[in-house]
Amino acid sequence: MASNQINTSVKQQNKYQIYKNYQVYQESILIKLLLPYCDVVFGRPSKRTTTTLQFLYIKELRFKNYSINITEYIERRCKEISEMERKKGVKEKTSLRRYENNKFTECLHLLMDILSEFGYFFNTTKSQGKNGIAKSETIQQIFHNGSFMFNREQVEFFGKNYHITLVQSLNENSNLVITNNSL
Repeated sequence: MASNQINTSVKQQNKYQIYKNYQVYQESILIKLLLPYCDVVFGRPSKRTTTTLQFLYIKELRFKNYSINITEYIERRCKEISEMERKKGVKEKTSLRRYENNKFTECLHLLMDILSEFGYFFNTTKSQGKNGIAKSETIQQIFHNGSFMFNREQVEFFGKNYHITLVQSLNENSNLVITNNSL
């Protein structure tokens, strides 16, 4: 393998790691922002990552008068996306491969949607996938009730810190419920 090919491969891997880790930071900060409104129930992830930070497995959000089964919702959304992709001509094998990535993306979208009900606004950039399939939104800024809260660098900084705290808590208790006072 030529030196140039190795450098390109390393750059691609680093770009992938940066992207996936930023998704984890986004998830962590979104969880932190949700805590005044609900309890977050976590489970142990089905897979462990080795090259990027671990995406947290949210099972349920418990609000005062209702709860949202996140696992069920994400599965349903990902099935809908897979069906839509196949109708657009995407091969079944490709659609199945994308299924896991869609779980992460849809979880982030759901958390942002819920927070928007509580006065949060997200300035995002959207990436377009192949065949016109929307891939994901990346948070650039977060506002609450019209006031600026976080830029991308702050999402990364605070998200990383929250993630470390959450992972430590999950290592102690795999079926963890986080409340506003516990983080």
